[in-house]
Amino acid sequence: MNRKKRVWLAAGLLLGPAACHLPNRQTGESYTLQGDPWSAKAAESGGAGPGDAPSGPGAPAAPAAGRDGRSTTAGQTVLEQLEEARAKVKALELENQQLRSDGASLAAVVEQLRQQNANLAQLADAGHQARAALDREIETLRQAGKESEARCRALADDLLSERIQRVRVERELILAKVKEAESRDGGP
Repeated sequence: MNRKKRVWLAAGLLLGPAACHLPNRQTGESYTLQGDPWSAKAAESGGAGPGDAPSGPGAPAAPAAGRDGRSTTAGQTVLEQLEEARAKVKALELENQQLRSDGASLAAVVEQLRQQNANLAQLADAGHQARAALDREIETLRQAGKESEARCRALADDLLSERIQRVRVERELILAKVKEAESRDGGP
């Protein structure tokens, strides 16, 4: 095929479906593409079928008829589009189920982490309380140690005073014995 024939064929294929539903020139309105008549909008308006498509200005362009009489869009029959849509829905449902499963797993992990966090908070609080009790006990023992040390020093001072007193008494006894011995011997 030469280039000119290919251009005319492509133009015919592109403009063919649009040419089937051109607006009425007598009303003066221009052609506007209104979308797919099989969309949810058409179903809401009463579910018009391929033969029941509204006509006139502003009516959506119907797809061109295929070889077997069924309408086509971009080279696909309605059944092919329906199967493709069903496959997409099934894939989306599987993805949704996977996301729900992942969400449930994440919720379980979050709940487990919350429980562990609560347990750790309790352990930390118990640790703080135990540390405070231990600090109080250590302070009590320090005070008792200081008191014992002061008592020991007092006892050591008393013992030292007593020894000094005993040494003095012994010295006086020795001096008395020396004087007594000297007086027996007749003097120094």
